Amino acid sequence: MSKHPFRVAIESGASQAQLEKLFTPDVALKAPMLTQPVSGIAQVMRVISAAAKVAGPVRYTREVRDSTQTILFCPILARSVSGATQVEASVRLAHSVQSRSSYTSIVATPDTVIELFDCDAEGYPMEGLWMQKLNDRGQVYDLTVMLRPYPAVTVLRNRAKELAEQNGLLSIDYWEFPGATSL
Repeated sequence: MSKHPFRVAIESGASQAQLEKLFTPDVALKAPMLTQPVSGIAQVMRVISAAAKVAGPVRYTREVRDSTQTILFCPILARSVSGATQVEASVRLAHSVQSRSSYTSIVATPDTVIELFDCDAEGYPMEGLWMQKLNDRGQVYDLTVMLRPYPAVTVLRNRAKELAEQNGLLSIDYWEFPGATSL
């Protein structure tokens, strides 16, 4: 499968003029740290340009698409959980804080299932994505969740961390980068 043009542009450091050709004039960008979409090509280009200066270089690890959408992945986690016990405990922990999910779209290939959903944490709305990597028997061997906007995710994270500490789940290195200082 060929790489999506947006992925090629980002990974190759395309110019702003090259990037602009990939978007409609009324493009909307929904980013994890923003509480509302950024609309219009001029504003979106400013945000992408600023983000590239801070977060670059971006290298995508997975691309999944169907006839209507493409989803690109670039990991940004403090530490992942692994093993059925930790994954189940983490999912239960998140679900104890966030509302029931309302699935809005599913993209599937033989080795990946992506589910887009809406939910909330203590009344703050969020959008999310589950990416499930499947083995040759259709079993999930890697599960990733991504949520936005950051302020609502922070509510979820802080409450989940509090519950995890109360119940002896997941050590501090799952919640904080080693040596990181709080702002």
